[in-house]
Amino acid sequence: MTMARPRTFDKDDALEQILHMIWENGSIGLSLDDIGKKLKLSKTSLYSAFGNKGALLQQCFELYEQQYEQPMLASFQGESLHDCVTNFLDFSSRRFASLDTPPGCFMFNCSVEHTSLPEVFRVKVEQANLNFKQALKYKVMALEHHADIGDTDKLVDMLLVNLFGLASASRMNLPINNNYLSLLNLP
Repeated sequence: MTMARPRTFDKDDALEQILHMIWENGSIGLSLDDIGKKLKLSKTSLYSAFGNKGALLQQCFELYEQQYEQPMLASFQGESLHDCVTNFLDFSSRRFASLDTPPGCFMFNCSVEHTSLPEVFRVKVEQANLNFKQALKYKVMALEHHADIGDTDKLVDMLLVNLFGLASASRMNLPINNNYLSLLNLP
């Protein structure tokens, strides 16, 4: 009986690298062979660690939600609606301007690839986008007793449009800084 060789790579580090590859280039046309070559790993090692491409996409998706989306949602906090919006947009601006991650947004990129994704993953992306929007809406609604927000849905949509704009600007290498946030302080 032969024993399997122990894994010689860090699975978490490899998953982060794979997430960044898919984030930057999309998943269309990206095979496990391509990933293996880039990471200098065999296809067998990738299958053993992550499963098939669908399972790998799922793990990247979960990592993205945990490391990038949840902190973004958590940034929507403060004493007032103004503080919450400012903190959220400031965090988002810094996140999209960061050189530590590929430009754009993994979830936005997945949405663009919508019809090319496996059905199960496509549904998961759509649901995650709805969940993000709903979580943001709940955060805004929790502040309604502090301020007259008016139309919560319009405010949430405006925040999401800002996120999409920041993601697009980072993909286009446009300068992103939070100087525009000073506009929130206009009388």
